[in-house]
Amino acid sequence: MTVGDLIRAAGRLVAWHPGQSGNADENTAALAALNAMLDAWNAQRLAVYSIRQDTYTLVPGQQSYTIGPGGQFNGERPVRIERANLILPDELRSPLELISADKWAALSLRGLTSSSPTRLYYDRGAPLGTLYFWPAPTGGGQQVELFGWRKLARFAALNDPAQFPEGYEEAIQYNLALRLAQEFHVPIPDFVVHNARESLANVKRLNLPRPVMRTEPALGHGVSGFDWRTGG
Repeated sequence: MTVGDLIRAAGRLVAWHPGQSGNADENTAALAALNAMLDAWNAQRLAVYSIRQDTYTLVPGQQSYTIGPGGQFNGERPVRIERANLILPDELRSPLELISADKWAALSLRGLTSSSPTRLYYDRGAPLGTLYFWPAPTGGGQQVELFGWRKLARFAALNDPAQFPEGYEEAIQYNLALRLAQEFHVPIPDFVVHNARESLANVKRLNLPRPVMRTEPALGHGVSGFDWRTGG
């Protein structure tokens, strides 16, 4: 399936007759609407189907790093970082505490140095984000492992391939149809509204993180988590 196929399928739900497709201006508007919708979904955790794992090497004495295409960490710029680990010798991992802008601003000695950092603040600037490690690491060759939301890609042309995990094709088709109906000022059939809501809900249920029941350590004899699905 191509982006053009996806747009034509969505357009036929609200505006175009079977066998028809939009003209050049309508297709351009539809492509912009599709990219805007996917960008909006990138800001919703339950619309994100994959957590990307990337590893980067820290430089001794350097506290901040830009991240994104062409940045000091030259890779995909994370929309949000879910977890981060410092990789220690023998592949041991030490979790980094992800802190907010308020906690970063409240650090009284921001330039403190240590052999290994313990906290990480992520400024989600664009097109490059910035990672701040605290304390600034003095050890050489350390690596950091980032787990960030994998973005739904934008499309440049109608003949671009459109490949998504299970459930996304229907969700994108029906939710794009809603946007096209608003774009072209046409009525929205009730079944399109229903299917758009249900298909997106199905995707979000699939992406819902597995629930873990938390207990107080004293009540669990030292065990602080219980997975009700596995019983352990």
